[in-house]
Amino acid sequence: MRTKLFLLTLLIITSAGLINKSIAQSQYEICYQKDSLHISGKWVNSKKSNPESPLELRLKIENTDMQDIEFSYEIALYMNSMLREKTEKDTFKIKAGKVKMGKLNGVRFMSATLSNEEILSDQFSWEISVEKVE
Repeated sequence: MRTKLFLLTLLIITSAGLINKSIAQSQYEICYQKDSLHISGKWVNSKKSNPESPLELRLKIENTDMQDIEFSYEIALYMNSMLREKTEKDTFKIKAGKVKMGKLNGVRFMSATLSNEEILSDQFSWEISVEKVE
């Protein structure tokens, strides 16, 4: 009886975790997709418990290839179609078949010049430029 209860509890917890994870991942919007490299991003508060904290761009990077991929990227932020901020080129390596996401993996960016209101406005846009490193 205890084994059945344990297994049922484990199944419920696992199912709840998977549902929660899929909901959180669905907030990412695809910003780059070529061959086996897929990059998505979402803007979130840098401190989850503080809705007034600065917004940061969190990236989700997926390698569907059987080999590791190394690439360089830069992020450009625009207001009214005019460039307001651009990151320096950064290099990232991701192992075959892996997904790296957001804050824990260091794939995030916070604007130094734009406010939360500007980032959330209709006049704001961003793009990512990617080059594979051979």
